[in-house]
Amino acid sequence: MLGVCGACAEQHLENFSQEPQAGVLLVLLAMLDILNMLIVLVVLVVLVCIHTLRNLFSLVLHSFTLFLTTN
Repeated sequence: MLGVCGACAEQHLENFSQEPQAGVLLVLLAMLDILNMLIVLVVLVVLVCIHTLRNLFSLVLHSFTLFLTTN
């Protein structure tokens, strides 16, 4: 719909929504959008977990090093 005027875009959208398979296409597009958001959310959670575990490992290693040097 690039380069289409507002009235033409509205007419095109109205024609598209009157087609019988338009509902199925809109549902599929919505599902893909939700799936995309879920993938991004999972990637962010994994990155946060990796960052947290790396910091935790660094803290444990530092504590162990301090324990060894003080004894």
